[in-house]
Amino acid sequence: MRYADSAAELQVLIRRHPELMPSVFLRDDGLAAYYYDGFSLRELRSVFNSDPDQELCVRFGLGAGEWREAVEMALVARSALERRRTFKKI
Repeated sequence: MRYADSAAELQVLIRRHPELMPSVFLRDDGLAAYYYDGFSLRELRSVFNSDPDQELCVRFGLGAGEWREAVEMALVARSALERRRTFKKI
């Protein structure tokens, strides 16, 4: 499976493969997967609107822009998952 390198690419992959979980397009050892696995949609929105976490930037070897992109990717994937859960309930 191909991994997404940006939030825009992730959106395309999710649309092309609706049968797959959005998380399969996130690198397991990446910051986006870290946020996707450990944070709710509400928490991710809050994180996205905050300053970059310097400790995590160092840990994952990322700059501020890359950090923001990773958080946005987690948001995209988590949002897609929540939409699927909502549609399944209907």
